Amino acid sequence: ILRYVPSMFRLQKGVREYLLETYSDLHYTAPNIYDQKVKASQGTVRGNRGLPGLLEYFNVNIYSSSLLNDERLLSPLAKNGQKYYKYRIDSVMGDPNNLDYRVRFIPRTKSDQLVGGYMIVSSDVWSVREIRFSGRSELLLFSCLIKMGRVGKDDEFLPVSYNVEGQFNFLGNRINGVYVASLNYHDIVLEENQNKWKEKVRA
Repeated sequence: ILRYVPSMFRLQKGVREYLLETYSDLHYTAPNIYDQKVKASQGTVRGNRGLPGLLEYFNVNIYSSSLLNDERLLSPLAKNGQKYYKYRIDSVMGDPNNLDYRVRFIPRTKSDQLVGGYMIVSSDVWSVREIRFSGRSELLLFSCLIKMGRVGKDDEFLPVSYNVEGQFNFLGNRINGVYVASLNYHDIVLEENQNKWKEKVRA
């Protein structure tokens, strides 16, 4: 039955584990324009498909009001985030001159539009160094870990690695997937007049 699910990769009879590795050029223009060109792929998955709906979690702008482009998930960093989330300092790390705060965020209500998790915030510049969030939709359980660039560098506010895990449930079938991406930035341009970021990355 799973072969009839839109965007599902082709399953082979008797094969329970699959692996796919891709090398891509990605051009990103803030806030939500992505142009990805796959240069090479290798693995046991035919094509570049994965679990339905999971690959969009690689297009996350944590500083936007919504974590996904379709505004389905409200970000805990949104301006009105306090209406939907509770925040708690979980721990403090680092030396006294350069502290990092681990802040947990918990949904105030049970909703598929809200996520739970934590973020690590730098005390020097108050930027997010790392964020992990998890949640669910009708067919998908997901968990996403995003690590940001180095403080003071051009990629400080950009993700440098993703780790996305998901479980897709459909008519009694369960498929677990783990996706890992590493981003190397070759050109970052800030257009101050239009207040837009342009990044050309190689993932």
